[in-house]
Amino acid sequence: MKKNGDNVDIIIFFLAIYLFVIIIENLLTYVTNYLKKMLSEYLNKYISKVTMEKIATLDLIQFDDAKIYDDLQKVNDESVSRSVEFLSILIELIKNVIGLIGTITIFLTFNPIIIILCIFTTIPMFYISISASKKEFSLYNERLEKRRLVMQLRSIFIKNENIKEMKIFGIGTYFKNFMLDVYQKYIDEDKVVRKKFLKSFALGITFENMISYAIKLYTILVSINKKASIGSITMYISGIDTVQNSMITILNIVSELYENELYMKSLFNILELQPKYKISNEKKIIFNREFKEIEFRNVWFKYPNKDQYALKNINLKIQANKTYSLVGMNGSGKTTLIKLLSMLYLPDKGDIYIDGINIKNYDRESIYKNIAVVFQDFLRYPLDVAKNIGLGNIDEIDNINYIMEAAKKSGAAEFIENLPNKYNTQLQKEWSEGVDLSLGQWQKLAISRAFMADRSILILDEPTASLDAVAEYEIFKSFKEIIDGRTCILISHRFSTVKLADEILVIKDGEIIEQGTHEELSKSNGLYEKLYSMQSESYVTN
Repeated sequence: MKKNGDNVDIIIFFLAIYLFVIIIENLLTYVTNYLKKMLSEYLNKYISKVTMEKIATLDLIQFDDAKIYDDLQKVNDESVSRSVEFLSILIELIKNVIGLIGTITIFLTFNPIIIILCIFTTIPMFYISISASKKEFSLYNERLEKRRLVMQLRSIFIKNENIKEMKIFGIGTYFKNFMLDVYQKYIDEDKVVRKKFLKSFALGITFENMISYAIKLYTILVSINKKASIGSITMYISGIDTVQNSMITILNIVSELYENELYMKSLFNILELQPKYKISNEKKIIFNREFKEIEFRNVWFKYPNKDQYALKNINLKIQANKTYSLVGMNGSGKTTLIKLLSMLYLPDKGDIYIDGINIKNYDRESIYKNIAVVFQDFLRYPLDVAKNIGLGNIDEIDNINYIMEAAKKSGAAEFIENLPNKYNTQLQKEWSEGVDLSLGQWQKLAISRAFMADRSILILDEPTASLDAVAEYEIFKSFKEIIDGRTCILISHRFSTVKLADEILVIKDGEIIEQGTHEELSKSNGLYEKLYSMQSESYVTN
């Protein structure tokens, strides 16, 4: 009886160990999943960090090339998942290599030729897998720009401000058909490519199986010749399967690593980018807000992949504390000129000087901190009102007194006070409790941003284009007080705005063709006088 009791104890002991192992194994599965998900989130955070930091160092001109958007899309689409997968399969590769080494040692004493033959059988499938990965990646690259367009159209579909126009013109159906046509085209192409590789894989696996059975037959014959036991023959046959399966797994992993590396390369392409303008790293001059003069000397500039110059032989002196207006037809080069003044671009020929010192010798950040700009394509941030204004001065983004003063100067304060939560009102209807604004109200917020910081240069690109006549009048009634002794550059098609300038520059086809005061130019019988007369007549007619 005691002996039976001992046996029961032993059985219970081993069952307990077995149960413990099962529990640990299950726990490890969940712990592994947890670690994998956390790794994915940390990688996502890290990749976002390094990508945004790199983008911040690049020059505006580099974003005029569509390729950078393709690389950024690849980073967004693939980098995190591919990085996690890369690490996971790398661990699998190490495990399989260790297992393979153990099995190979058995055959080294029996017949090394069998190992060589086993490896040889897996090469055709490996080659086909690599070829398939290359082809898929090639298709992915070819389609990327069109895929970006489809994604952009899909985002337009769900943007609140776009829905009304899409409904009126029936654009939604057109976009839907366009996107479905693109998807169908890719499905048709994929069918052809995948059928081709399906045939290759079928031939490859057939060849692999035939060679595998030939190796097993060879092994049996060698074993019989060596008078090996049935047990040994069975072990060798099983070993062949183990070697081949391990090799197949290893080569599949290598193929997957290669595929993941192709997609991850875009991240490294972005991180390896250097600013286009290679400005010396020597100690830079800090921009003096009390500067006296900015001068353009024989400045020429053209955009990437363009033959025509956007600016041609620009010679211009901008005196501190004066207001200048840039006048000209659309596309004449007005906005390009202020981008060069803001050091967003550098000239292709000629130079820009600040108090006689080349602008390239100045610390760029110090120039940015002294320029406030309202571009005609101003941004509408999906934040509350206060943040939309406060972004004009990050250091004071939560300073409500600064924010309210800036809103007062732009004329935005009046409509803000009527919003549900005033300065804390969330903007854009895509967000909970979001409120939509008119284009004119958005423009007032953009102007408010420019007034958030005490910057010595104020650039206003079509600052009243979306404002009604009353709002425009209110802003410019106190214009001198608003600019408060700052140097101001105005771009406008409204001559009521243009007339406020101390000096007017008329630009045509990238060249300054006229320069002077409103009184001088309106009598010059030139382009300015013609444009002014046309606008005056339209007001009289209306």
